[in-house]
Amino acid sequence: MKQGDVHIDWAISMGLFLIGITMIIVFLKPGVQPLHQEEQLLNLLERQFIYDSSWTIKKLPLYLTTITQESNADKTPKIILKSNDWTFSTCEQQTTSTSQGTLAINCGTTATITCTGTTLTCKNYVINLTYYPTEEQSEEPDFTRPICTNNDNEDLDENTNCDYTLGATEDYKGISVEKLQTLKDLDYAQLKQQWNYPEERSFALYKTLPTGEEKINGGDPFGTRNTYVREIKYWTIDEVGERTPATFSIRIW
Repeated sequence: MKQGDVHIDWAISMGLFLIGITMIIVFLKPGVQPLHQEEQLLNLLERQFIYDSSWTIKKLPLYLTTITQESNADKTPKIILKSNDWTFSTCEQQTTSTSQGTLAINCGTTATITCTGTTLTCKNYVINLTYYPTEEQSEEPDFTRPICTNNDNEDLDENTNCDYTLGATEDYKGISVEKLQTLKDLDYAQLKQQWNYPEERSFALYKTLPTGEEKINGGDPFGTRNTYVREIKYWTIDEVGERTPATFSIRIW
């Protein structure tokens, strides 16, 4: 074999080797991950769904030691709890003693507690308050001070005739039925954009019912494309803090 032929064979072999490497890089793309991994998309949808559909119900015990009526009705103490964007759904009272008067409790945008009847003093009560946010992005409740006042708007928080203590607040988080309906009424294309979901991919959200499934929002799978599913075990919670187990399904394709 001539020396020139050896060089030609070497050049051809090297060329074929480089072509093979190029094809591997172009077609197989080693080390390159798909732009939208299914796991990442499922995480995105779960995170956005929980954020947009859940809310927090708060429960707070108020320990009432004493409210003493005054001869002048305008000077009689009353307890008023109020915070912007929060509404009281229940105000359940219980007694810790048999020596107490009668309380009048009104719940709504404020919780108002007064002592009524012929007994001059109401004492030894526990009032369990439940309240919920009335706005989409309500801030943490900050009760208006003074809490104990009278018809003359005097500050009675340090008055011995109005002795109370606020207990520790408990938070109960869950899916709001009202917010689920809001998601259901939202346009699918608008929801995809709102959740920063890729335009070329599709998804659907379902709630499992005893009789089957209810679609919350989303598209419909088509053709033979693979559908990836994630099931979420959670619960719904109403305005008074009652929680019900619920199962939701996220599907992407």
